[in-house]
Amino acid sequence: MDITDDIAALILAAGSSFQMKEFKPLMKLGHITAVEHAVRCFNYAGINDIRIVLGYNALDVIETLKYYVVRFIFNKRFQEEMFTSVQEGIITLEPEVKAFFIMPADNPLVSVKTICTMLERFHAPDEPDIVYPIFNGRRGHPPLISAKLKMDIYNTSSTEGLRGVLKNFESGAVEAEVDDEAILLDMNAYDDYLRLLKYLKYQKVVG
Repeated sequence: MDITDDIAALILAAGSSFQMKEFKPLMKLGHITAVEHAVRCFNYAGINDIRIVLGYNALDVIETLKYYVVRFIFNKRFQEEMFTSVQEGIITLEPEVKAFFIMPADNPLVSVKTICTMLERFHAPDEPDIVYPIFNGRRGHPPLISAKLKMDIYNTSSTEGLRGVLKNFESGAVEAEVDDEAILLDMNAYDDYLRLLKYLKYQKVVG
């Protein structure tokens, strides 16, 4: 069995942005949108089970991804904190799913090599509960999480979001060193978007 057969990827594309006038998942980075970059990254890493958590502008995201093999999950609570999208994605995971990535759609330029490195680390003999990518000593997105934690995560509420919840499982967490600054690059503000455009221009990324 391939190491990606029982791995899922949850891409969070539900929330509207208060700091950005445009809807971040559908902002163009090169000739494709941010959410398409995220989908392609997982596709090219060999992951076939890709699920998009929708909310705001759901129909536009569905239209954008109509030629991709993905599953759509609608988060009715998308106007609340992003962690609700994590919960809505997790609850759809079947028993055969052994682990899952959580990728915000506004953190889209992570490399295929990073995903592959994390998968290799997850399947190491010590069987970690969580694998974090790390670049220059800083953790970034996406974490890879063992499905045995899914109900503990689902049933937890946290004002700190997913990061706060995952602190509860730090004893089982490991880090995978990657040469990929994109794990730290998001689009919380327009300056961040411009930085991503510059990064895309000089790096070889999916798309």
